[in-house]
Amino acid sequence: MQAELNKWGNSLAIRIPSQMAKELGISQGSLADITLDNGRIVVTPAKRKPSLKHLLASMKTTGKEQEIPAGGEMGNEAAEW
Repeated sequence: MQAELNKWGNSLAIRIPSQMAKELGISQGSLADITLDNGRIVVTPAKRKPSLKHLLASMKTTGKEQEIPAGGEMGNEAAEW
C-alpha cells in the first residue's frame, strides 16, 4: 500500500488507513513511537502507562490483608490531622 505525504505546518504527515488503525487498536489521539531503521521509517503504537486507578482495579486480594503495626505515636503526628 502506498500513501501520500502531505505538509502539516513545518512537518510532513501521512494518513494511516482506517482498517490498519482498527487492526492496531489505535485512534485519534493515540501515541506512536517513530524510529529510523536502515533508511526506513518505523511507526509503532506506543504502550500507554497504566493509570493508578487501572493498577488498583487489577490487584487481586486474598482476603487476608490486615493493618501492619508501625509503632505508637512519637510526637505530634495526631495533632497534625
